[in-house]
Amino acid sequence: LQDALYLTDKWIAVAGVRYQYYTQYAGKGRPFNVNTDSSDQKWTPKAGLVYKLTPSVSLFGNVAQSFMPQSSIASYIGNLPPEESTSYELGAKFDLFNGVTANIALFDIDKRNVLYTESVGDETVAKTAGKVRSRGVEVDVSGSLTDNLSVIASYGYTDAKVTDDPDYKGKPLPNVPKHTGSLFLSYDIHNVYDSNTLTVGGGGRAVSKRSGTNGADYYLQGYAVADVFAAYKMKLQYPVTLQVNVKNLFDKTYYTSSIGTNNLGNQIGDPREVQFTVKMDF
Repeated sequence: LQDALYLTDKWIAVAGVRYQYYTQYAGKGRPFNVNTDSSDQKWTPKAGLVYKLTPSVSLFGNVAQSFMPQSSIASYIGNLPPEESTSYELGAKFDLFNGVTANIALFDIDKRNVLYTESVGDETVAKTAGKVRSRGVEVDVSGSLTDNLSVIASYGYTDAKVTDDPDYKGKPLPNVPKHTGSLFLSYDIHNVYDSNTLTVGGGGRAVSKRSGTNGADYYLQGYAVADVFAAYKMKLQYPVTLQVNVKNLFDKTYYTSSIGTNNLGNQIGDPREVQFTVKMDF
């Protein structure tokens, strides 16, 4: 349930509430116990304000709570408490030139009962951290720089640490990079053979190093991957688009995440992938 209230021509208030209820039908525990179903419920409110500083600049602030059941059944204590969080956000939205928009947002998220895994003997068991805090900033720009050239760019900085846990207090969260970014450009070439349009583009996405284990015993290296595409739009009886996409253009070997318990369980990124699609609009 959510609604927006226009207080004045410059102030907009947004408020909402959500009721969540879940039941998990599953055995749990180490050793495994059958018929250990679990359930919980919670009201999660959210609220925000928007101030239109000028016709092209808006300032906003939001606060929200969330509630999510745990997915793992591999716990020594049986039922794990659900993850709960409270998030705060402050930011601004800008309408620049020629339809180009930019957004910047500062965020602060406090979480409780964040799921993590660790090795105990020959088993991997699930536990929950007491409290985790994530703070950072996100920036994105998108739109048409000229009649032919478009851009989508983003950058994010995240400082995520465990703030309350007997084993990992002060440690960074596994698989959370401090820096992420991407930049993609596309260029339209009009009137290509009988008024058709050729669009070519490409860019890259990058991630900085991040902890690979709960105790930050080793780090996954950062990586940057390039992607390109080309699309040809034809005006036949129906509009037809032929498109080819190449992901990971240089077939770079990289690792996206780890299992968080040791340096042997790392997820490798996708190799070079070529996709060809045909689209017809009726």
